[in-house]
Amino acid sequence: MLAHIYLGIADEFSGNGVQFDTKVRNPGRILRLYGTMNRKGQNTPNRPHRQTACALPNPWQLVTERSLSQLADHYARKRNRNTRKSPKQARKAFAAAGAGDYRTLNVITWFRAHGLYRAPIGAGKHAVTCPWHQGHSTAHGRTGAVIFEPDGGWPGFYCHHASCQGRDIRDVVAVLGDADAYCTSEYRGSTGS
Repeated sequence: MLAHIYLGIADEFSGNGVQFDTKVRNPGRILRLYGTMNRKGQNTPNRPHRQTACALPNPWQLVTERSLSQLADHYARKRNRNTRKSPKQARKAFAAAGAGDYRTLNVITWFRAHGLYRAPIGAGKHAVTCPWHQGHSTAHGRTGAVIFEPDGGWPGFYCHHASCQGRDIRDVVAVLGDADAYCTSEYRGSTGS
């Protein structure tokens, strides 16, 4: 989730000589345990070792996990729109995957058949178990993934975990391997060209 937020912030706010650092994002490198001593390097008058502290602004608000998830989702969708291949490029890159027309893929039934469907969220979005959940580093590794019903194109897939960064519905088709069986029609190729 944080990887998508960092990349989104970098896309939105970098430029004109300013570069948002997307590499330092693990909590151990971002903040210290408050009250401990910061002892990086030599203790010198110009750079003394000092005790870490936390100053809360007045007033302050808690940022919820749901708010972070929504922000990550916003930036992931924005990046997908900005980097999406044309339909012709997508079909060419995906030609070896099968004969189904993925615009007609019943993504909900497909995820249910694999025991990965969890619940509808609303607006064509559904909570699912990520096919790569075993590789997630958090204890709640089965959560954080969603599918999007098709809206004139292919359905979508997104997982908030950093280990899944860049994975989309094409990767799910490749790993599950049977998407063609859940398409209502075969891909017939482009009618014009």
